[in-house]
Amino acid sequence: MNLRENIVSQFSLLSPELQRAAEFSLQNANQLVVQSMRAFAAEAGVKPATLLRLAQRLGYNGWRELKSAFIDDLGLGNDTYVSKAEKLIAKGTQPALYEEVFLAHQANLAFTQAENQHAMQQAVTLLDEAKQVYICGFRASFPIAWSLFYVYRLFNRQVSLIDGLASNIEVFTREINAEDCLLLTSFSPYSRESLDVLNAARQAGARIIAIT
Repeated sequence: MNLRENIVSQFSLLSPELQRAAEFSLQNANQLVVQSMRAFAAEAGVKPATLLRLAQRLGYNGWRELKSAFIDDLGLGNDTYVSKAEKLIAKGTQPALYEEVFLAHQANLAFTQAENQHAMQQAVTLLDEAKQVYICGFRASFPIAWSLFYVYRLFNRQVSLIDGLASNIEVFTREINAEDCLLLTSFSPYSRESLDVLNAARQAGARIIAIT
């Protein structure tokens, strides 16, 4: 029985609080594996002790063991960065590794082009026709949003970066209208900030480009 089957089989036997924690954990597994117990508990709206009790109820010694089970369930493995580096080194000489990295990037770019060629043309048209472009990405997606903003601004000054600093999201969302375009980058589980901006853009009738 894997982790998810274990949770499902015991779900009806859990208290309402543990059920809430279990359900949130299943829906936000990607977030769980990279956060501390305290941080994830805050996101889930439960106490850290609740997560500890959930882990123990599922047969684990504590939070660390539960997190490891989620990591394995997601197929991420438990290799450390050191062991990953050792595996790369073992593959061959530096020139061979250098060549392998570039071949991997070329394959990824070719796949992306083939899968998204039509969508890319549509995105370019939307950006070109927009009166104002708003770019946003939060948490792990922020570096992507910043890079897009930096490059786009070299060619067009009519662009704003919604960075969420000092809770400034509403400052931008109040300005979005039907003539504008929102370029949003995010991935599941989607951040609350991304969903807030997305909903505001929809209500304003703005065009939306989502990179997920």
